[in-house]
Amino acid sequence: MLVKATPTHYYFYVQLEGTETLLGAAQTKYLSSEVAGGFTGVLIGLYVTGETPETSAEFTHFSCVYS
Repeated sequence: MLVKATPTHYYFYVQLEGTETLLGAAQTKYLSSEVAGGFTGVLIGLYVTGETPETSAEFTHFSCVYS
């Protein structure tokens, strides 16, 4: 999973075999005083769901790079 941000949008990608595929985008204005009535802050984290309660995930290669 790869997340890129601009002042107006967050972009979510998956990276497989060196190729980035855009999964979707979200506007940043919905997390600001512009719409939310006060700055709510931003927290981006890993989250997994599955079809059964026993489903689990292991994240082994996580890094945060600011560019």
